[in-house]
Amino acid sequence: MKAYSLPILLAALFLTVPLPTVHAQTFSFPQIDSPSIVQNGLDKYRTDGSTAALDTWLAGSSLAKDGKSRNTIQSQLSALEAANGKMLRFEQIGTISLSPSVRVGWYTICYANGVAFIELTAYQGKSSWIVSNIRVSPDYRDILPAYRFQLK
Repeated sequence: MKAYSLPILLAALFLTVPLPTVHAQTFSFPQIDSPSIVQNGLDKYRTDGSTAALDTWLAGSSLAKDGKSRNTIQSQLSALEAANGKMLRFEQIGTISLSPSVRVGWYTICYANGVAFIELTAYQGKSSWIVSNIRVSPDYRDILPAYRFQLK
């Protein structure tokens, strides 16, 4: 009986055992209408910049009263613009209705030299929709729901 060294046995094992493969999944997000306040803010961002977009999104929101939240979001958008140039367009990834009065939408923001992702949560108040939360990042993993990207 021949004696084999451990590295040779391990190499043989790894060469004969098939490695798992990852297959790309096709996925899609629900496409329901976003509240007009969300769309109007995205349009304002494209035409008039992030300050005008925030003025639109935060109208009537508790975020408008919280200067720290507004400054944080403004700083994030300004940093993205400084790194990537002017916003050229936005693309809807998807919108879901969590309840009759809450919708969450995800969008790609296409800049001249890069891309970012934004999530806007809107709430149907007494008389109009209100943006209650905004998250933005250049990394889709920070914004898009993780359950959509689980590989089988």
